[in-house]
This record gives sequence, structure tokens and C-alpha cells, in this order.
Amino acid sequence: MDRRMSIDLISALQAKSSDYTIPETVSIQITSFNVANALPQPGQLDALFDKAARDVELHVLGLQEMDTSSEAMLRYTPHRSLAWSSALLAALNVNNATAEQYEQVAQVQLVGLWLVLFARPSFASALSEIETTTVPTGLLSVGGNKGASAIRLSIHKTPVLFVNVHLAAFAEAKERRHQDTLAIMRALSQRWPSTHQDASIDTVTTFYFGDLNYRIDLPREEIERLLAAGDNVLLAGFDQLSIERRAQRTLDGYEEGEFHRFRPTYKYDIASNDFDSSLKQRAPAWTDRILWQSARDVQLISYASRSDVILSDHKPVFARFQLSTEREDPTKRRATLDALLVEMNKLDNKILPDVSILPSQEVELDVRTKPRMRIAIQNTSPARANVAFKPVIEGETPFPDWLKVHPTSATLEVEERAEVELALDESTLDWTGLDIQSEAVLVLSIEGGRDIFVPVVAKRRQRA
Repeated sequence: MDRRMSIDLISALQAKSSDYTIPETVSIQITSFNVANALPQPGQLDALFDKAARDVELHVLGLQEMDTSSEAMLRYTPHRSLAWSSALLAALNVNNATAEQYEQVAQVQLVGLWLVLFARPSFASALSEIETTTVPTGLLSVGGNKGASAIRLSIHKTPVLFVNVHLAAFAEAKERRHQDTLAIMRALSQRWPSTHQDASIDTVTTFYFGDLNYRIDLPREEIERLLAAGDNVLLAGFDQLSIERRAQRTLDGYEEGEFHRFRPTYKYDIASNDFDSSLKQRAPAWTDRILWQSARDVQLISYASRSDVILSDHKPVFARFQLSTEREDPTKRRATLDALLVEMNKLDNKILPDVSILPSQEVELDVRTKPRMRIAIQNTSPARANVAFKPVIEGETPFPDWLKVHPTSATLEVEERAEVELALDESTLDWTGLDIQSEAVLVLSIEGGRDIFVPVVAKRRQRA
């Protein structure tokens, strides 16, 4: 099978994917948490996962500021990610001793940006083609203190991309945050060409989450007044990210749940649920967000924060989804592939050049009674046919010494016919018996098609 046919076959097989795939819904929970360089203590993360979370098939956790040390800026330091992995698995598997335990299946780290996936072994087999990358956008646009860590994989055969980000800080850096997102998307498009900035043409389901750092365009006093009045909907109208998305200036085509249903996730006094009481008096904001875009069915089941996790100046947020995927049935896929091969072979044979030879039987020449004969070559295909006689054995001549053939090649348009004369050269034959014959097989080769074998017999019968 040539390369073009292989490409055509793959395309045809993909077009018929509905014939051999089975719809399957997968539960995914994404948790984003800026941990402010903290290391978890035993039991501190138990409140991070509720009972429903322990029924989820795939857990995706994106941490920001996991390691803000100068050492981490210079080189990869895995000791903190190992500590966090152990603590998160302990929290996921708590009170779950008899059930199948979650295990880590993938992770990627950019300084303090750590992205990790947990799944039970029975579901991990549904994950394939796992790839990772990082995109720094921090100091001088290359520092790893800001940017993204990303994992792309297939769930069954459905491509999914998880992007954990930490964008530029401060209320006035709104435009810089837009540029960070553009830089991240551009880098991901280069790494995985099916990832487009225009979500509407992307076939990959993408989850974009983390500390996006967008603030609320109101003074702190007004923010706290609206929160105290329970007027979160009005307050959300001043959220920078919502304003910029409505104006299609960033993350156009992405969706988000109703973030106003939970309190702002930043900034808190550590080990409390009180907003920042330091001299800086940072204004509360919904900095921590989870968005997605997909051409397939994605159902948001819940979107909330965990206010009872108090080890950071941020509150973790989580979103639980049901994602529609397709699982391949190997038997049906094989049957579909076989049927396509049959059809493609039929089609391929229909357009191959072909000819017929008349007469179709053995050509018999006789020195005395029929020393020469004409055969007809007829183009019987819907394509131009280039034909030529070729040697049976490479390097030899196409004809025996005792046979002259003219012409030895021809180009035949559709339905065109050409005649070829075969003539004996008696001077080259050594007739030593009473009834002598010589035999040969000519090979007529059709360019891009088959070879046709033409048997020729030369006879000389003595007179009685």
C-alpha cells in the first residue's frame, strides 16, 4: 500500500468512526490551588475532596506557587511535588481502604506550577498518548515563576488538554494577563498543532485553569459591602475576566460555571477565613478559575471552592465534569477497516490502466504458411495506458533472436487500439529436425498496472 492510499484509508476510517465506537461518559474533577509555598501536614487536605470526589474516574490537580524558592527557579526540584503527591493521594484514598486506590498517572512541573493526574488502575488503561509541556511567561517573558504546565492525552480515543496556569499579578496588569494567555496558546499550538486560539475550530477538549489573577474593578470597601449583602451577582459584574471575555479580548469561545456562587478565593490570612488584614490590604477577588472549551458534550456538575482548606492565602476551587468520549470496539474497527480495504481495492482497480490482447490465445507462427501475424492491443480502462514489452529476466532482451516485433511500445488513450506485428526471422533459426518448433513468452507491461504474458510458438513442418 503506497503512502497516499494509507492516508486516504486513515481518513476514511476516521470518517466512519461512528461504526466502531461506543459512547462513554467519563467523570473528571479539576482542582486548582495556589498553595503559597506551603507544604501540607497530615489531615490538612482531607476537606479538599468530598464523598462524590472519591467516585470520580480522573482527578486533575493544578497547583501554583508550590515551590517559590530560588533553587526551583534554577533547576528542577521534585521533593515538594513528591510531598504534595503523597498528601493528595492520602486525602483521596482516605476512608477508601476496601476500594481500588487512586494512583498517579502523569505529572509535569514548571518551577512552582505543578500539574498532576490521578486515576484508579482500572481506568488508567483508558488513558493513552500522554504528553507534557511547559510554557514560561514570567520574568522577561521566559521566567518560570509565571506561565503554564500542560498535559495532553487521549481518554479512550478522545483528545483532551489540561492547562494549569499562573498569570501576571496585580489589578492593573490586565493586558499583560491577556498576553500571557496568547503566549501560552501560541506555544501549545506549536507543540500540538491541533490546539488553536480559536476554540470554535479546535477538536481537542481543553480545560484552562489556575490562578488567572484577574481582579474585581471596585475598591475593597465596596467589594466587602456587596459580599456582606449577599449580592455576589452584582459583584461578579465587575470581575475583570468576565468583562474581558464578554468583550472577546481573551479566552473567546471558552465557558465557565457560575463562579459568583462561591466567595472570592483571594486574598486570605493564612490559617483563617478572614480576608487580608496585612498592611497591603489586598482586595478580595476571584483569581482562581476553571474554564473549558469543547466541540463535544461537556456537562459541568459542580463548581465551588473549599473554604475549609486554610493552609494558603488562596482557597482551592474545583469543577466536576461529565465528558462525552468514544471508546473503540476493536472487533467492529477491524470489520470497518476490512470493508474499507475491499472498497478501496475495487476503486483502485477500476482506475488502473488495463488493456486486452486479441487474439487472446497463443500466437502461432509457421515459417512456411504464416511467417508473420498482427495482434491488437485494446485499452479497456478509463485511463490512458502506456504499454511496452519488457524482458522476462532483467538485463536480457525482450524478444528471442528469431522474432521481430514492431512497434515495441505504445501510448493508448481510452478505448484506443494499436496493432503490433510479430514476424519470424528464419535466418536465425536452426532447423535440424523434420518437425521443429521454438517457443517464447513475451511480457507486455502496463505502466502503473499489470503485466500480460503472450506465448509465441514458431514452427516449421517439413513437406511430406
